[in-house]
Amino acid sequence: MKKQPVKVFMCGFDDRSHKSFEIFFTNMCHGEYIISDNRESPIAIVDVDVARGMKALDDLRSRSADQIILAISILEHDSEDQRILHNRKPLNHKMLKRQLAKIKKAIATNAFADLKPTSKPVEQKTIATKKEHYAVDSVPPKVVKNAKSHSTAAATLMTLPDDLNFVGNKKDVNLANSQVIAEISYSPRLRYQGAVAKAVNHATKTGKITEMICLNIGIVINPGESTIATTAGDNLLRPICLLPVDVIDSLVECEVEYGGSGTLRQTDKPRQNLKHCSIEAFIWKVALWSSRGCIAEGLDIHTPVYLSKWPNFTRLENFPHAMRIAALLFQKAIMPAEIGRLLDIPQRYVFSFISASQALGYIRISKRRIDNTMEAEIVQKKAVPRSMLRKLLGRLVGTPDNQTRAS
Repeated sequence: MKKQPVKVFMCGFDDRSHKSFEIFFTNMCHGEYIISDNRESPIAIVDVDVARGMKALDDLRSRSADQIILAISILEHDSEDQRILHNRKPLNHKMLKRQLAKIKKAIATNAFADLKPTSKPVEQKTIATKKEHYAVDSVPPKVVKNAKSHSTAAATLMTLPDDLNFVGNKKDVNLANSQVIAEISYSPRLRYQGAVAKAVNHATKTGKITEMICLNIGIVINPGESTIATTAGDNLLRPICLLPVDVIDSLVECEVEYGGSGTLRQTDKPRQNLKHCSIEAFIWKVALWSSRGCIAEGLDIHTPVYLSKWPNFTRLENFPHAMRIAALLFQKAIMPAEIGRLLDIPQRYVFSFISASQALGYIRISKRRIDNTMEAEIVQKKAVPRSMLRKLLGRLVGTPDNQTRAS
């Protein structure tokens, strides 16, 4: 007789994450677990980073003392309760599978003492990299010296390579099929990117230093110096950008003059822990981390767009093919759906670049005139040497010199 799957209650996850867990339970765990709406299921998985996530954990524990709760967070937590287990994001699917197997065995045998990792060196090792400590199983994951940090996409349950931090891992789709458009688009206003945009707009409009706290991440916007300061590093901000934002926790104006020391005192942030960057650079990378290969809502992939301003790649996060895409869109208006084919690159690079450029206000929509007319408009706005610029852009895009001159 086939055993019934163990029911798992999910709390704090969006639809994409639910779907990812369903696939994980079905394929990698061979159907041994199933998502249930019953809050008193034997196992509960809670994302404590979302709004009221810790309260949801406490509510589950007060409802059922026997339930095993797996709490996941980008921060390190601990609990004396043997049935509350904490995991750091990003989740590794193999380690999660092993942990669920231990939990299932503990439920069957009613033995929960072995669920928590022991203090024996043979059972647990600590790997230190970039001043961060990760508790892992006795067989640690491969650590590459001086490698950049890894990030997670909320819709996947595995660690992604560093070069996919900005463009994700989405496969190309048939853009002629209107039904797939929803799969390659995202809504910036419903994520952390939208909260940042709202805060920056407020600071710019009022001309005052503004502090925003959202998802427990604080940023200080100085419109006079066009800078943003925060104590959060990239490792913390990347996964935050994929979380839904229902409301901004706090948005206040700092009644101080444009001065770093005054801002530090006003916001109670230690000077040595603050990280500064330009507003443009911060918006650009937040948009890339939010997009992950999708195109921002409101942009039609079949409507020609062009680049009204050349991105300053010396100050912005660069990624493969970004300059080629910029060169093409700087010359003339092109449909986003066609750029990948013209440059022979995956769609995700195109959509990430356009989404980030849109966040900075660099993307303009064509009035559906022919490309030569649109290109002429752009050239008129840019008083730069014609031959030198065209030769440079032609080389980036791959246009022959004679064809460039002919245009």
